[in-house]
Amino acid sequence: MVGAAYDLPFPDASFDVALAHTLLIHLSDPLRALREPRRVLKPGGIVAISDDQDATWVVSPEDSAARYLIAELGPRAIAASGGSPFYSHNLRRLLLDAGFACAEGHAVAPECYGAREETRRFAALVDRQMANPDIVALIVARGRATEEELAAMRAEVLAWGERPDAYAAILYCAALGWVAPESSDQALA
Repeated sequence: MVGAAYDLPFPDASFDVALAHTLLIHLSDPLRALREPRRVLKPGGIVAISDDQDATWVVSPEDSAARYLIAELGPRAIAASGGSPFYSHNLRRLLLDAGFACAEGHAVAPECYGAREETRRFAALVDRQMANPDIVALIVARGRATEEELAAMRAEVLAWGERPDAYAAILYCAALGWVAPESSDQALA
């Protein structure tokens, strides 16, 4: 089903488990979005959330266009389009604020590019993202780069993907939140 994160098309207390992966980073109001899984989860239900923490990007070599596009320009484009690229370290607090009875935080490093095939694939992904007309228009409108500068950086990113010393990684912050059980006899995690 297709639905809006701020208004899930399901009745209250319909699910045992909910998952959001790399979604809330693109939303302007993560707390509002987290209230929806809380609403649709049954008593004792659990939500699992994970998102990039764009402040943790590591890109080598540091003076490469890849580092600028990935670690600086990418998060700025997310923020300029209304997203929250640096929010995810607050997931535990946000879950509690959304009404979950308890929450625990985790760190996951699912994105690591340290072999030629991986850096090549990642460079191609960055190239495609930065070629998106909406992203190009946003970057140009914000004065971060001209279309020509962006095209040159994209070419440099593709060259970076071929370098034997290319490396990139990002940390994801994650959290679990539990809805209070119906009775006090049931324990929360």
